[in-house]
Amino acid sequence: VPPPPPRQSRGSSKFEEKKEERSICLGADAGSSSSSERTSHAWKALERWSLDNLQNDPDLRERTLKCGEDDDGKSIRMKLKHFMRYLKSNSDDSPLYIFDSSFDEDRLAKRLLEDYRVPTYFDEDLFHLVGEKRRPPYRWFLVGPERSGSCVHIDPLATSAWNTLIVGKKRWVLFPPHVPKHVVKGKGLVKRHEDDEAIHYFTFILPRIRKEAISSGGTGK
Repeated sequence: VPPPPPRQSRGSSKFEEKKEERSICLGADAGSSSSSERTSHAWKALERWSLDNLQNDPDLRERTLKCGEDDDGKSIRMKLKHFMRYLKSNSDDSPLYIFDSSFDEDRLAKRLLEDYRVPTYFDEDLFHLVGEKRRPPYRWFLVGPERSGSCVHIDPLATSAWNTLIVGKKRWVLFPPHVPKHVVKGKGLVKRHEDDEAIHYFTFILPRIRKEAISSGGTGK
């Protein structure tokens, strides 16, 4: 899995300067010094988390995972085997997708923790100082069909997260911290019957934000 684009963070120049030595490749631990050591650290997730393997995994297919919330904010949960069928056949504009942070509490689903390791680039974790029972949710297992995604947001508690994509493609948009919220949200650019779901945002709203930015000379006014 490739590292974040070098231009997006100050410290990421190391990815560029020592690409052969320290690239995050195929789920290997980027801190390993030799290619043989990196290969030995390759994640089991690369094989186990293919869509077919997830659907047929005897430990996981019967587990219920969070895939949304109802109008009252209560979690919607679904067995993985049923969700995988939904994933392959749905035609929803904004589909459900698994975004589960409690899999590690399930006696079988917690096996997912064995399938990956935190890359050494991201081993600084201040929340571990408060203890496992008191810290907020900090790891999630995600599975989503085409068109699924989250609306544009800021992560809670001033946190940052690393993501690894095993299957498919995930599209991101990042705004510099100084960009006002109304610009990011496309205020005044959202048309009737549109909302801020991922499919609408990337297909319609974001291109308008870009066009507006160009016409205003980047001022957002």
